[in-house]
Amino acid sequence: MDIVIGGGLSGLILARNKGALVLERQPHLGGLVHFAFQQFRIPAIPILIRKKEVLERILKSPSFEEFVPQVVVEKEEHLKEKVCDECAELPSWLNFEGKLYLASDVISELTANVRVLYAYPTAVDVNNRKVITNKGSVIKYDTLYVTSSRIEMDEMLGVKEPLSYVSLYELILLLPHKETEWNVYVNGNSGVSFSYVIKAEHESFDVYYVYAFFKKNQRYPDSYRVFGDLKRLKIVTKDEVLGYRTLVVKEAILFGAPAQMSVEGIKLCGRLGLWSNLSVEETIEQARKC
Repeated sequence: MDIVIGGGLSGLILARNKGALVLERQPHLGGLVHFAFQQFRIPAIPILIRKKEVLERILKSPSFEEFVPQVVVEKEEHLKEKVCDECAELPSWLNFEGKLYLASDVISELTANVRVLYAYPTAVDVNNRKVITNKGSVIKYDTLYVTSSRIEMDEMLGVKEPLSYVSLYELILLLPHKETEWNVYVNGNSGVSFSYVIKAEHESFDVYYVYAFFKKNQRYPDSYRVFGDLKRLKIVTKDEVLGYRTLVVKEAILFGAPAQMSVEGIKLCGRLGLWSNLSVEETIEQARKC
């Protein structure tokens, strides 16, 4: 039996293609593309792609609409230093040039008929090809596909790699429809807690995705401070918000020097397994080939 560690986008594609069992730490499938607001089918991140045929390769009836970025930028010269000063460049998923497509749901079809165990591995016996989970299960595998944290897998395998990351604190806001001159707002001022606001239009309201990045040794900005900065910059006040969710992504922007790992029976896939800042469409294409 094949096993996939991680039930995010990569893991779900692999599970369907390989007929594999998914081990998922969270109480839901989908990873970053799970529904932050289940009742409205609003994903936790804006699912932006450049080629709609990428979705058509994995979904029978993909739902998406055109997203033409209207970008307003302040203090752009300081943006990279603020977001990730140790990165060679910012990830492609923070590039909003050119026409994009915004998908609303990529997981409903992918999660259908998926076999899943809501548990996570605490040890891997590579000699006998067994995974031991936090719930005490011992599961034998033929191939182990790793789409979860490479740092955690390194620890289980006794491997040391110079890997690091920048984390993300995200606010997902529901707001009444309002005309703005932008649908992507970028701020490189280090005195502002957040760096990006992405506005997506829903049939009933607008969805604002607010990104505030922070380093490992920093405390993440709380919603009080982020709302304060949003109000000060006249983007939105908390009184206008119909509802909101918060999300902390520990390993959001990845950097370091991953080695060419070769362990028989184990394949590293996806953004976290490869330790690469893949966009949504790059994630889909890589998972199809892994």
